[in-house]
Amino acid sequence: MTGSVKQIAAVARIALLGLPSRARMSSATVLSIALATLVLLGFLAMASGFRATIAGTGSDQSAIILADGSASEFNSAIDTARLARLDNAPGIAAGKNGPLLSAESFATISAVEDGGGESSVTLRGMGPQGLAVRPLAHLAGGRMFTPGRNELVVGSALAGRYRDLKPGGSVRLAGMAWRVVGVFEAGGSAMESEVWADRKLVSQFFGSSAAVQSVRARLSDPSALAALKQYLAADTSLKLVARSERDYFAAQARNMGKLILFVGWPLGIAMAVGALAGALNTMFTSVSTRSTEIATLRILGFRGPSIFVSTMAEAVLLVLLGSGLGVALAGLFLQGRSASTIGGNLTQVMFKFDLTANDITQAVTLALIVGVLGGAVPAWRAARRPLGSAA
Repeated sequence: MTGSVKQIAAVARIALLGLPSRARMSSATVLSIALATLVLLGFLAMASGFRATIAGTGSDQSAIILADGSASEFNSAIDTARLARLDNAPGIAAGKNGPLLSAESFATISAVEDGGGESSVTLRGMGPQGLAVRPLAHLAGGRMFTPGRNELVVGSALAGRYRDLKPGGSVRLAGMAWRVVGVFEAGGSAMESEVWADRKLVSQFFGSSAAVQSVRARLSDPSALAALKQYLAADTSLKLVARSERDYFAAQARNMGKLILFVGWPLGIAMAVGALAGALNTMFTSVSTRSTEIATLRILGFRGPSIFVSTMAEAVLLVLLGSGLGVALAGLFLQGRSASTIGGNLTQVMFKFDLTANDITQAVTLALIVGVLGGAVPAWRAARRPLGSAA
């Protein structure tokens, strides 16, 4: 056993010391693997960052009430006649002006970015208790909108990116000027990608005043959600369901994260196949270049398994160099970088790339699979090299 290990180590050392003579081909393989790793890590970090942003939006202290059968606010509709019946629902915290409830609707508006581009953002109409029902949110500057006035409160993520939505500025919506009177923060969550305004005005100018899309409720404590659910289920005429904000947004994050990975993994695998072709070419060239050397080693008593393992070591080393370069580039250019994508309501959601240890493990594992597949056949051919080829 010791002799075999020594043989493998000796042959592997010879193969690796010869890499500089094959620098051009080896460098091309390293770069192709680095590019495939970088692209896959980009999608994985995007999915992780988006999931973290959306999942971090919810709180166990608040509940979201939707029409029965609705998966999201986007396809929920609650007629206003049912809203008054929620005032007596159990489990809802009381404020100075009654239960902490906020009937809400939203619309899509266009805003101009600092760079001149135009994109869609969410305009959320809410009641006077809109801020109070969101324990994660607080005003970072200015004030809340005054009910009945064309005033906006903008999430900090949007205020930092859109010139139309700067504090003190104004934007034309529905043919009228709306003034930005405040900026709010919500712990870096997707909530910061919204614009808030008076719900009655949003319904009047952008939707229907006869219905809202959701109701936010501040719970007296997280365990009170069970009583609220039971109350809604008992009154079948309400046709409403309640979920904690945390659970609601966690589900939204999973769905969107799957969509991003649905695109990212096939592209990453396609690039990995290209890298595999490059690795095969490099290793076949390496074996061909070293044919006399390999056959000589066989004559000197080095066995086939030693040749096989040493050739595989060269392939794995190239893969580790390539994947390491890809990870370094991802950490340098992607980690923490701000980006935006389309959320569940077809508007922009701001988030940051989040490169996790699990993402890196997945990408490096794929690269190692490429290395093993790219090195196995050439290594097998090297191990079976005829002794006569040393001539």
